[in-house]
Amino acid sequence: MDSGKVDIDAILALDFYFSPEALKMMSDEIRAIPTLKAVNLNTDFYKKGMKDLIGEAAANQINEEMGLYGTSKSLPKEYSYQLLLNDVKLHWNEPTSSFRSKGKIGIGFVGQQAINVYVDGFVEIQRRRSGDMIDVYLKADESTWYYFSYFKGVLMTQAGNIGYNTLISNLKLKDRKHPQATIRTPYTYMIAVEDRLGRFLQRMNSDNPDEENK
Repeated sequence: MDSGKVDIDAILALDFYFSPEALKMMSDEIRAIPTLKAVNLNTDFYKKGMKDLIGEAAANQINEEMGLYGTSKSLPKEYSYQLLLNDVKLHWNEPTSSFRSKGKIGIGFVGQQAINVYVDGFVEIQRRRSGDMIDVYLKADESTWYYFSYFKGVLMTQAGNIGYNTLISNLKLKDRKHPQATIRTPYTYMIAVEDRLGRFLQRMNSDNPDEENK
């Protein structure tokens, strides 16, 4: 047995302060692509994962509404996430001391909208002394992709959607900063710096990743 090999089937629920308008723009664009493969919501893995995440009653409510209407008409109060990835296969990558995704990524919810389709992309989660880091790149097709990168109180984002990028870029700092953010616990979101995504994709596609890329 390889003691250094770790593989995890995961549901990743990300809760972050963000523009509801931008999330709706993202969900509407992905939902408009009819060729994406649907996520199977009837697996034991998904049902157990959702119950562990938000409790049995709330998970049952979402599951029943998805079965009846194909969407959740009113998300329960226990669900407070902006992005739910409901099928992510993670493996431990020793050279970078990080968890990386492999294969397709299931998108469950974006904002309040149910998506439940598979897309291409990458997820990487790193724990560092300087702070935890997470990168999420979701690609529905060549022109429809979204990127989120969080590190030390700053969430950077970018998309193939010009309207989305413009919306984020035009928001004033006071609207991008969490109302409860402090010097000790800062948080703001912003458009990604120019080379952030390119460096991430290069690292994920490289056989010899650069550990000090950011």
